[in-house]
Amino acid sequence: MEYIDKLNRLRYEKGFSFRKLGLDCRLSESAVKKIFYKKCDPRISSIEKICAVLGTSLLDFFGAANKTKPDKNDGDDSFIAVCAPLSADAKSRVLQFVNGLCK
Repeated sequence: MEYIDKLNRLRYEKGFSFRKLGLDCRLSESAVKKIFYKKCDPRISSIEKICAVLGTSLLDFFGAANKTKPDKNDGDDSFIAVCAPLSADAKSRVLQFVNGLCK
């Protein structure tokens, strides 16, 4: 879960404690700690909340994490490029999230 390390650096740079981040994300402090200590596999919605509070989006965060800046004109290719390095479980969660958006 390399992305957690990157999120933690961003959290530190922005000056957020686990408590403050949890309050702003509407997650419990213990849930935030479990995510950052890699004690659980977080939901996409939790990562999305954390990214939003830290001033980025999921797409920008994962695009920057993989040094791939999605082009708005690429459509499906950009999405596939951003998701390609994710684990199978993370890909499944992204797919569930996207399917929820399409309903």
